[in-house]
Amino acid sequence: MYDTGMNTRVAVAAMSAVLVVAGARAEGPDPFMGEYYGESAQAKVAPEGDGVWRAGIVAGTTRVELRGRAEGGRLALVRPADEGCVIAWEVAGPFRQEGKGGSELLGVSFPPEAAGGVAWRPLPADPARPSVANLGAGVGGEDCVAYLRARITSPVDQEAGLECGATNPMMAWVNGVLVVTDWGMRALDPARNRVKVKLVKGANTLMLKVTQDGYSWTAAAAIRGARGLTGVAGPAEGQPAWQGTLEGTILLVGPSSGAAAPLRLMRIPRKPPTLGLQPPKGAVVLLPVTDDAPSLKAWTNRDWKVLPGGVIEGGGGDTRTKREFGDLRMHLEFMTPYQPGADRDRGNSGVYLQDRYEVQILETFGLDPDPGVCGAIYRVAAPKVEASLPMLAWQALDIDFRAPRLRKDGTVERPAVITVVQNGTPIIDGVSVTHQTGGGPEGAVKEGPIRLQDHGAPVRFRNIWVMPAASPSR
Repeated sequence: MYDTGMNTRVAVAAMSAVLVVAGARAEGPDPFMGEYYGESAQAKVAPEGDGVWRAGIVAGTTRVELRGRAEGGRLALVRPADEGCVIAWEVAGPFRQEGKGGSELLGVSFPPEAAGGVAWRPLPADPARPSVANLGAGVGGEDCVAYLRARITSPVDQEAGLECGATNPMMAWVNGVLVVTDWGMRALDPARNRVKVKLVKGANTLMLKVTQDGYSWTAAAAIRGARGLTGVAGPAEGQPAWQGTLEGTILLVGPSSGAAAPLRLMRIPRKPPTLGLQPPKGAVVLLPVTDDAPSLKAWTNRDWKVLPGGVIEGGGGDTRTKREFGDLRMHLEFMTPYQPGADRDRGNSGVYLQDRYEVQILETFGLDPDPGVCGAIYRVAAPKVEASLPMLAWQALDIDFRAPRLRKDGTVERPAVITVVQNGTPIIDGVSVTHQTGGGPEGAVKEGPIRLQDHGAPVRFRNIWVMPAASPSR
């Protein structure tokens, strides 16, 4: 029985947004945060808090994630080799319990936590990231849990270090003993949890339980400091170690071993091509472009903060337009605050069309696309690419919305359809939305207000206008 104690190559020319070469240092409070481009690679560097930065590198078909700390204006980044990482997992699930969401299921015991009676199957490995268990691709589903199991053989009784992490709440057992409980939702850090464990001579079992909360669903684990193990990557398996240095606007990065010169990347901030886009004739201006503090006369919540530059900032609850809309084209600009961290609740807001269908606003710069990142139709459709800019950069959302078509009796003949372009990059292409998203009222309507969500983060907005359709077309 298990203890259940809760103890690419990327061409710069392909970017759809304008690229502007940076100065000697990053603007704002962070000297390293931003996008970096080279002839055969790109990187996104973001602060995770506590003096740690994350750098996601894409070079050809290789994807690696490095972390590091700054010293004297220079950021040293490293990714250990896959040696010791679990790269052969079995999986069981998904498991559900009616009435409970993803993270709520962490404390619910399912058959893998009891002896026997579970159908385990191999989890296919991701060739680009062999040390990462991709449950989203290998299991799928929402509001559920899955279990990962690995068999590790030790030649002797010995103590070892277990490192593990997941994008969602997780638990870990070694030989039936619970050693990790982690309730966080965040970017994957394979070494987030570090604990000492005891391996026995012969077969050992490592089991992870990972919830699914509608977002990216990955996990990883490694056994460090042990001798002669089988069941984990050897010196020649998986990805090699990588290292990098970031100073000024230049990032040098590459495998730690070998004679090849490191990749050289330069910080080049993007300027969205529709930033500052003026409303066309006939548009309904909800937040005008002005040097002064704007008026809130088009909105229901007078408690939102008004700032110079035509800017408003969330506070005191959601705000809705006084006017209701059907089919529309909408332009909106927003800025997420500087909130370093890895948790998935920073810069949280949203744009609700007809008060029902949310286009997510969230600080997810550099994360993999999933139905919860910025620009997603919340928990319905993931963006084709994650097109966010770093915190404190003004970003643009351009949304086309076709309202649901209703029969005379009020039932839905055709669902709502949403298209989203973020920062000049198409990310959602004509997705049908058959029901309200989280936080939206039930039932379809011909017209409804636009809602800006106040989720507790000081997200800012400016230059919001809507071009309504002349008349609903069937």
